Amino acid sequence: MAGLESDYHVANGLGRSYSVSDDLVDARYVFDEIPLKSLSLWTMMVCGYAQKFCYNDALDLFEGMIAVGFEPNGAIWPCVVGLRSVEVEHYGYMVDLLGREASKNNGNAEVAK
Repeated sequence: MAGLESDYHVANGLGRSYSVSDDLVDARYVFDEIPLKSLSLWTMMVCGYAQKFCYNDALDLFEGMIAVGFEPNGAIWPCVVGLRSVEVEHYGYMVDLLGREASKNNGNAEVAK
């Protein structure tokens, strides 16, 4: 990946392309090859992991970003907030769906009587 370290826009675009096409291995390779990472590179990689349900990788990378001194921006927060609430939100959604289905079935049973 010679030359990527000097052009963050190209590296970010390439990493994003890999990430969007479900190739997180190559996206991470691009990320790791850049010695001085920009906030946009961190955001691209954290959000890429989050969008592919690699929550532990996303959280580890987010914590690494904070540890090296970057402050989260508006683009990364939706990815990170989703990581923290995904389980609760998922269970809430399933309970809601099951409740609606039970209600619908009970209503049909009453009509049939």
